[in-house]
Amino acid sequence: MLALVGCELLLIATSCIHKRSSTNNTGYITGANSFNLTAAELKSLMAASSTNADACMRISQFYGLCHADTKRSMIWLRMAAEKGNPQAQYNMAVLETYMTGYVNLTDSDYWLQKAVDQGYPAAVEMMGKKSQH
Repeated sequence: MLALVGCELLLIATSCIHKRSSTNNTGYITGANSFNLTAAELKSLMAASSTNADACMRISQFYGLCHADTKRSMIWLRMAAEKGNPQAQYNMAVLETYMTGYVNLTDSDYWLQKAVDQGYPAAVEMMGKKSQH
């Protein structure tokens, strides 16, 4: 289980154990179940991902929350952030902050500012807290 405090994309992947049928979701019910994708949905999002930041974000959530594949999730999260998704940019700021142990905050500040520039509420709040310290 990987949980990142303060990050909207909580990667609590071990809780996403379920089956999916063509008519409905069956099996274990979890909050992460809503992030599952059918093969057709995944293929459609991947086709759109070259130009669509939201598609990249959705794929990141799918891999992180439903497959416990942190590596793939991070690849897609970075792509979403680079394409301008403010939630992904905020998540990158939080991840860069906590994953580096506050050693090098340059990347964190970069992503946070990108999200703030788009008015992403959680980023604006985080920036306000940082400026108070």
